[in-house]
Amino acid sequence: MAGYFADLLGKDSARVNEADREISKDPLLHALIRNTLAPVLMNAGFRGNVIPGSAEATINARLIPGTKPDDIVRELQRVISDSTVEVRVSNTIPWAQGLAPSSENTDLYRALEKSARRQFSAEVTPYLFQAGTDAPTWRSRGIPVYGIYPYPIDAEDLTRMHGNDERVSIESLRQGTEMIYRTLVEVAGRR
Repeated sequence: MAGYFADLLGKDSARVNEADREISKDPLLHALIRNTLAPVLMNAGFRGNVIPGSAEATINARLIPGTKPDDIVRELQRVISDSTVEVRVSNTIPWAQGLAPSSENTDLYRALEKSARRQFSAEVTPYLFQAGTDAPTWRSRGIPVYGIYPYPIDAEDLTRMHGNDERVSIESLRQGTEMIYRTLVEVAGRR
């Protein structure tokens, strides 16, 4: 898979297209390389046999770094191509635009690294998270935020996240709890 990510940055359009196709087969990886839109709420009409006079849709936009909400509005307006349809940003976090990632040079980050190595023999690396989070609220106040999956999860369970039958195994939960506990003791023990 790493070769496909390298090909995305190349100049050979055939290789770029092939890499995009292969990476996009995985919905989680797909969301890391492009902005994603998901219609989450729709409201129109009041009866099944009456054409509504108006309709409203709320679209959750998850933007890759560097994309401005206004860019998405313009793109949606272009695609819809109907001046009677209003497209607007209704819920952004203005102060979150341009926030730097949380530093890796903190006691908490080092404790997470140490615990992950001990519990799972795993390396901790920065990662672009493809879902929504309240991290900007904390980061805007100078509090570092690190999103982690502190438990082993397979691809099948990952596809259930926030959906039907969301779950992790009891053993995964035990291991993740152990890791988080060890991390907190490590950080709190320094105070």
